[in-house]
Parts: sequence; structure tokens; C-alpha cells
Amino acid sequence: MSDQARHVRAWRFPVLSDDVRARSLVRTMRAAPCRVPWVFAYGSLMWNPCFSWSRREPVILNGHRRRFCVWTTCARGTPERPGVGLGLEDAPGECKGIAYRLDARSLERDLEALWDREMMSGIYRPTWVEAPVAGTVTRVLVFVVDPSHPQYAHEMCADTMASIIAVAAGTYGTCREYLANTIEQMAKLGVCDPDFDALLARVDRKSGVRPG
Repeated sequence: MSDQARHVRAWRFPVLSDDVRARSLVRTMRAAPCRVPWVFAYGSLMWNPCFSWSRREPVILNGHRRRFCVWTTCARGTPERPGVGLGLEDAPGECKGIAYRLDARSLERDLEALWDREMMSGIYRPTWVEAPVAGTVTRVLVFVVDPSHPQYAHEMCADTMASIIAVAAGTYGTCREYLANTIEQMAKLGVCDPDFDALLARVDRKSGVRPG
């Protein structure tokens, strides 16, 4: 069992077995629109993809929003001091991110790496969603958060969220860094989210970081 699986289990989140994850991958790819799929990135996959890719395009996904709604006890937190990560929710509005076309030469290995990263606990539902990619409506693979999952973080006030992000850190770094990187990537896509900007400012006030 990986270190990530041990940490998630310590906070009593379910951990999918290798067999269950493998079946999920097979079931999802059976419904794929093509052999080499596009994958939608809205959080850390934007700057740290765990796979090789052959194309990269900005994409707007309608009917979804990104929100800090996933408890993390390894990547950006610990069982003793959990952090929060971004999840993609079914919700009115739109979410602008990046669509990656996977590399056919390493497809099997890359899909397994993606499932190991996104499907550790089953907090996400791998779903095919239509989106305009380079002017063509294409079905892309999207990992949508399951609000019934115990790892799901319900709405909380901005001050509580900032208090969590200001102190949480895990094997991939701090929650504060995760938020700042997301804002940076969104800016490169021409997206400005005042709520995220205000959240980062609140986090920095709590941790004593000076603006700029």
C-alpha cells in the first residue's frame, strides 16, 4: 500500500483497492469516444500533470465549478492537520481549464498513473463531458467530485477555509502554494477569480506573509 493510501485510511477515508481502481479504469475507457482521450485539468494537473501529452488546449467546461471541497490528508495535509484541495462540482456556471490529449505511445502507463492519483479514495467520478476543444465539440475525461463521499468538504466560511489553508502541508507541499499556483495558472488562461484572490490574501494575513 502506498504512503498516500496509509494516510487517507488513517483519517478513515475509504481507499480503493488496486483491483477496484483497475476495474474503474477499464469501465471508463470502454465508454471513451476514442482510443487516445482528452483529459480536463482544473487544479494541480494544470501545472503538474502525471502523464505525457501530445496536445494542450484551453477549454471552458459549462455546468461545472472548481471549489476547495476535498479534504486532503497526504498531498497537502496530514491526518492530524488536514488540508483542502480543489474539486470539480456539478454546478451552474463554467470552469476554464486545460484539456490534454494523452500521448498514444505511453497511453496505458499514463492512464494508470492518472487513476492512481485521482482515484485513490473514490472521491471523484470519472465522467465524459462534452466541451469545445480547439473549435470542435469533444468528449473529454473529467473527474467530478462526489458530494456523498466522506472526503467531500462542505461549504465553509472564508475565514475557516483560510485558517486551514494557512497551516496545512503534505507530501506535495503546502495548501497555500497550491492555491497560489492555481491562481497563477488561471491568470495564464485569462481567468480572474476575485474569491480566490481574496482567499489568498486572507491566508497570507493569517500566516504573516507580506503581499508581493
